[in-house]
Amino acid sequence: MSTKQLQYSLQGIKKLTSYLNSLDSMPVKNLEKERIGVRKGFQFGFDPAKGVFTVRVLTDFLCRAETDEPIKLFGATIQCDFLFKDYEEIIKESQDHKVDIPDDLMITLMSVSFSSARGILAALTGGTDYQNIYLPLVNIQEFKTMLKSLENKEEVK
Repeated sequence: MSTKQLQYSLQGIKKLTSYLNSLDSMPVKNLEKERIGVRKGFQFGFDPAKGVFTVRVLTDFLCRAETDEPIKLFGATIQCDFLFKDYEEIIKESQDHKVDIPDDLMITLMSVSFSSARGILAALTGGTDYQNIYLPLVNIQEFKTMLKSLENKEEVK
């Protein structure tokens, strides 16, 4: 008897929040001379009744990030909803409602969500002073490191 393989589809992408600060209102004289940094984060959710896994990508584009008060240029929270099919053998929920998802699947979903956020941010900044600032490519190893960090925090609790 063969086991079913997980299938998923990207069911929805939406911008939950965003901001775009005017350069005129900030102490930035020349954006091209500034070093732009990106602060990124992820939030996850799972609805086992519907088989929907949600990934939220949180981004803030900053300059002067090394200072005590970095300057927020623009940012957004983007939500991607993935519909899972035949996931019951792969994704387990514990009695305390924690969900165990294989790391490789999480990294794939994070990568797809991050790339989707890139497109929404490009649309958000198009025609503005920020139109040439892009969400950088991320090495998959960085996603692995983020997951390890989350696992270590869970073990400390």
